[in-house]
Amino acid sequence: MDRFGPVRSLVAVVLVAGGLLAVAAGCNAVATAWWVIKDGKTYPAEYKGLNGKKVAVVVRGPQSGMFRQAQNMPYQLTRNINRLLKENLSKKTQIVSADRIDKVIDSQDWEDFVEVGRQVGAEQVVAIEVDGFRQSLLSTAYSGEASLSISVFDVEKDGEEVYGPKSMRDLRFPPTMEAMPAGNMSGAQFTELFVAFLADNIARNFYDHDPRANFAGYGIME
Repeated sequence: MDRFGPVRSLVAVVLVAGGLLAVAAGCNAVATAWWVIKDGKTYPAEYKGLNGKKVAVVVRGPQSGMFRQAQNMPYQLTRNINRLLKENLSKKTQIVSADRIDKVIDSQDWEDFVEVGRQVGAEQVVAIEVDGFRQSLLSTAYSGEASLSISVFDVEKDGEEVYGPKSMRDLRFPPTMEAMPAGNMSGAQFTELFVAFLADNIARNFYDHDPRANFAGYGIME
């Protein structure tokens, strides 16, 4: 079973579309399409203060029944965000592992984002409050929707909020259609893609990126 089939299909559609564009408009279109796919980091980071810092990503979710059904979703979301930050920030940046964050929260039942950061020795805390999380996992099609807010706290400045809060409402997946055909994909595999999509939308606030490459990397864990 190919768990990444839908992602590969989407990439194939993009490449085919690029080929048709090249036929219609010539070599300049080919160069432009390839630049968009390969080198299109065009949108600046909204906040660049994570670079070179020790960073803790802390996710807190709602107490809804749907969210409790996806018990490891905050952990998965943290892992995906961590991976993206490691890939796109400077090598001097240290990212606290999701496992360590989980241990601190479980051992002390911390609810304060800044206190969690202090416990793991972080300089900056990326705090993610998931306000809503819903999935529709029908036999023929899957879809998901989430709402969340993002803040960054500077632990060294007594927990000062240095970015945000940024509200991100009605994040729908898949982003370009009503639902994703179930095909050979399980509900668990769809959830992985959905969480990767959310992580991408969150992490890209902290590094330069191509806003059009909204399919890259879905489903790949660190």
